[in-house]
Amino acid sequence: MPGESKFGWRTADFIAPDIGILAGRFGSLSLVGDGQLLPPLLDQQGIRAIHAIAIDRQMNGWVVGDGALALKSENGGITWDAISTFPRETSDVCDFHAVAHRGNHVWIGGSPGSVIWYSGNGGRSWETQPTGQSQSIRRLRFLSDTEGWAVGSMGLILRTTDAGRTWQAVRGGGRHAALLLITGRPQQAPFELLAKLSADQGLRSVVLVPSRWDIGANESTHREQSDQLREAVCLVGGNETEFGWRLPVALPGVDRSRDRLLDEWNKRTEGRLADILVGRLVCALRTWRPAIVVVDRSNQNDALAGLIEDALTVAVKDAARSDRFVEHGRYWHLSPHTTAKLYRRLPDGSEGSFTTPTETKHTVTVDALEALTRLNTTTQALAGRARGVVGQRRAPSELKQTYESINQAHAGGFLAGIVIQPGTANRRRLLELPVFDDRLAKAVQKQKHFQAFVRNYADDPQKAVHALSELEDVLAGISDADAAELLLQLAENHQTRSRWDLAEATWIELITRYPEEPATLRAMQQLFAMWTSAELNWQRLRAANTGQLRSRVNSDKVSQAFDAAEPIQNRVVPVSAQDAAALHTLATNQGLHIAHAGSTSSGDWQNQMLNTWLSQGAKMAKVLQARSPIAFESPEVQFTLAALLRRRQSYEMSEQFYRKFSASTTSGEWKAVAERELWLINQGTAAPQAVHLCKRITGPPQLDGVLSDACWQDAMEIPLQDHGDKLFAEHAPTNAGHGSIAMLAHDGQFLYLAASIRRHDGAPRDSPSYDERQHDADLRDFDRIGFFFDIDRDYAGHYTFQIDQRGWTHDACAGDRGWNTKRWVAAQADETHWRIEVAIPLESLSPTPPTPQTVWAMGVTRVIPTFGAASWTGPTTAEPQPRAFGLLRFE
Repeated sequence: MPGESKFGWRTADFIAPDIGILAGRFGSLSLVGDGQLLPPLLDQQGIRAIHAIAIDRQMNGWVVGDGALALKSENGGITWDAISTFPRETSDVCDFHAVAHRGNHVWIGGSPGSVIWYSGNGGRSWETQPTGQSQSIRRLRFLSDTEGWAVGSMGLILRTTDAGRTWQAVRGGGRHAALLLITGRPQQAPFELLAKLSADQGLRSVVLVPSRWDIGANESTHREQSDQLREAVCLVGGNETEFGWRLPVALPGVDRSRDRLLDEWNKRTEGRLADILVGRLVCALRTWRPAIVVVDRSNQNDALAGLIEDALTVAVKDAARSDRFVEHGRYWHLSPHTTAKLYRRLPDGSEGSFTTPTETKHTVTVDALEALTRLNTTTQALAGRARGVVGQRRAPSELKQTYESINQAHAGGFLAGIVIQPGTANRRRLLELPVFDDRLAKAVQKQKHFQAFVRNYADDPQKAVHALSELEDVLAGISDADAAELLLQLAENHQTRSRWDLAEATWIELITRYPEEPATLRAMQQLFAMWTSAELNWQRLRAANTGQLRSRVNSDKVSQAFDAAEPIQNRVVPVSAQDAAALHTLATNQGLHIAHAGSTSSGDWQNQMLNTWLSQGAKMAKVLQARSPIAFESPEVQFTLAALLRRRQSYEMSEQFYRKFSASTTSGEWKAVAERELWLINQGTAAPQAVHLCKRITGPPQLDGVLSDACWQDAMEIPLQDHGDKLFAEHAPTNAGHGSIAMLAHDGQFLYLAASIRRHDGAPRDSPSYDERQHDADLRDFDRIGFFFDIDRDYAGHYTFQIDQRGWTHDACAGDRGWNTKRWVAAQADETHWRIEVAIPLESLSPTPPTPQTVWAMGVTRVIPTFGAASWTGPTTAEPQPRAFGLLRFE
């Protein structure tokens, strides 16, 4: 459907196939009419999301959302009026998820689901209709003025025949949680614990995330977190996932500073943070009524976890008292609740009880390789599938999670001392244990030995190669899903250690053995990205030239992997004629022979290996389209494929990909990327703004951080600006980019980087220091600048160079943080500015020096921890977003 691309639509309602309303994040609303998505009627209104819409043929409509948001329209959505007749405390406690209306009769439900709000006069006044249940209500539907239905969490189905005055539970009545997990970071949810207690042991469970990460500096990498976490929690047996809307982690590094986090959240809550955060947690405890609560443990650098743990400690006590938060009972019919057990999660690898000056602390350990006999799998395998959904990695060597008791002194497991019978309100019926079969136990034991081997010899390349030969025995006797997950984790283990050859071999093994498993798609995507990345291509060739590659995949093995995928291709719609022609051109050379270093001249074998990788990448693109058309059509894959075509000199075909995105009305930021690429091809129009010229100089600068050299006096300046986020406009005055610039130059041998950064009042005052400086230092707590170079303009992988105010550095290649290159850095500082100069050998970045025809994609970002960020191009985010890169042209 044509119309402006807008991420985050959450709900819709239609009165005809082509007439309706869409709504979603930040309160945005748009009409659908005449076969297209029309401009927004109600643009972003704060940070509350809309969760439900109801419109009728008389053009009356309602929308509801976070924080008791309720809007009414009487003219088909042209204008909307906010409803403010709910009790004042409602916005602190309630999130609305469902709405139904018939004339002036309106019903609204949400979380908590203990009441449904009813108005018989179009919203001028409201009364509560008790449901007798506390689970969240997700949908409401009325078939007449009197007969209606409500559905909610944990299988809840309610029915009324008297317009809601009474509700009867048809299914799921009385259910509540046995386990409540609270985490400030969705990507770090304890999936092994859920796999053990929920999927295997049947405990009904809820994951609560009081904070949110999908706005501000973290928006681009967390915008889909709610949907991803909900899916992941379901995969490991969880019942519900709830997100707070009011407390964003929107500034870079603010989660590491307690003072700054308190300051930000107090602004968001108008100075009522303690009441709102504790009140929300008390409401969650009284709503879900868990016997066991688990929270992340804070440490010195984790202000977010510390603040949530402190609030929870108070909330557990308040939830049990009838004189605290009395409005929960008055309006929502929630009664006090006492939590039986409270645990905090310790860092991985912690184990055993320990004694403090006042008491003994007991711990419970979850083994990642525990056999879940009822499910014929292990905690690690099941949790691994969930991690794949949220993009969380875990190396096979991380085998334990440990939880420390907070409110009980006796030792024992999670269920020790409490009675939660299967088949009751907070625990499902258990699956029957299979007839005794020791194959799973034996398979688990083999996996433990194998992963112990991997852990002990993780840094020994020769031993890592040897581990591949052990796979046949390790994989025997375990399910295909578990085996695929084990191989995927092993490949990621190699990837984190920059052993791309071993990662490649393991991904290919996975595809060959288990082509139908979900983990295989991730392996295909990783191989496609690796084979087509110019940055990784060059680094692998350099490693091969120095004898650092330890293992190569033979051509027969690669062919087997593609052959294994053939049945998948044959069952799907074939590629479009345009894409098929492009892919056919790329795939004409399918020799798939990998040359060995030294077998021919240096240039010959390097070209042969490069052509092999590119050909394999082309073929993998066809396999990806067959396996997952959605993944294939993603901009990340499409722009990578266009870059691959360009590298193989199929310029017209490459241009067709860019024209497709340029003509699209739904591509958003990618449309601008495509238009810049088309400008490079044609250059008949005015140059886009985000183009920078890197001048060639005749003599190198003196690396002293002073920036007085002639080359810098003549260089074009790159201004760093705070592009801002109108949802977070109150932080615009940070002036993150005011008076700060970056510059570049080259002499054919070195790429020179320079920056003059104006000090920010809230930033650290550390001066340059080279003592104990090392590769890949932790720069998160320091003012820093990052340069990002995408040499093949695939807008996927890129080189990263970050330098902080001390002159310390962190670099990466296509996400590989283990990659390090030679570079020389000098830093200087005074009261108003800090400055850096960097020299990087061009041969470490590309096989050929840049010419006047060379164009890279580039991003430049300055990050002030806990205050903000500034960049050359928008949006300004803490992590680089290739779709927002500009163009770097060489002179």
